[in-house]
Amino acid sequence: MFYSHEILTDRQYGVATIWIVATIGSRSQTKRVTRKAIQEVEIQKAVGKIIEPGAPIALRLQGNLLFGVSGVLNQQCQYLLTDAQKVNFHMNAFFKSITRNDMDVGAGNGR
Repeated sequence: MFYSHEILTDRQYGVATIWIVATIGSRSQTKRVTRKAIQEVEIQKAVGKIIEPGAPIALRLQGNLLFGVSGVLNQQCQYLLTDAQKVNFHMNAFFKSITRNDMDVGAGNGR
């Protein structure tokens, strides 16, 4: 093996998560990568760590890790889109209820 195991197990910038996504995929049923793990990956710093690892690594491993970066970035964008759509839906529902005067007048009052 032409790489250091430390780069694959280091969770500092999320390189370990990127490696998991690159090897088994982000939507694998056997080992599910959590949303928290995906969102904790710092893409810019992880790519810097992959390109300049400190210890030499094989080009094939670098290619696989960069493929994993694209998968992680795709998943992060999907999470952002889903969250924005939820907020948009809830805001539209809220503003529709304001225009119809369906709001409870006594909701803010205590006993």
